[in-house]
Amino acid sequence: MMKGGLISQAPASTPIAAPFFFVWKKDSTRQPVIDYHKLNDITVKDSYPLPCINETLEHMQGAKFFSKFNLKMGYNQLCIKPEDCWKTTFMMPDGPYMMNVMTFGFANTPAYFQQWMSDILQPVVGQHVENYLDDTATHHTTHGQTCDNQSHGVEMLSRCWCISILRNANAIRSKWVFLEWKFWQKDLRWKS
Repeated sequence: MMKGGLISQAPASTPIAAPFFFVWKKDSTRQPVIDYHKLNDITVKDSYPLPCINETLEHMQGAKFFSKFNLKMGYNQLCIKPEDCWKTTFMMPDGPYMMNVMTFGFANTPAYFQQWMSDILQPVVGQHVENYLDDTATHHTTHGQTCDNQSHGVEMLSRCWCISILRNANAIRSKWVFLEWKFWQKDLRWKS
């Protein structure tokens, strides 16, 4: 993470530090966790709203073809102001480190990230392109139009340097899952 610039060594005199530990996941692997509860308690909350899932699903009604993609390390693409990095200090056995980028666990990360994605995709969201945090979907009634929409969405993200970290880009399909909903041609069901 240091080589990638995501974290850096924090000054030893930093007045606060969050604990770092591991939790076991269902697949028996360990997940690193930094507990930012105390930082989040004193953070002024960002009120930028997440998209309404019902509205997103309404926009997709009647579509026959879908594609989706999401951003790898989505939150880690947003830099923290250098003067605020010390607030993210966490303790490791070899000393204190601090985050240089947003990460899962900060109270305002989802709202800030959604605002960033909404700004990027604003010209096309609701017009056969939908977005919820790092998940973006394209949809249309014809295969060709869905291809065009997918290309347009990827082009807009690439202007903001996101293209190099796209993951899970799916081919155009007539059925798939987006935001835990299953889509079939002209049908929509909760994922079971």
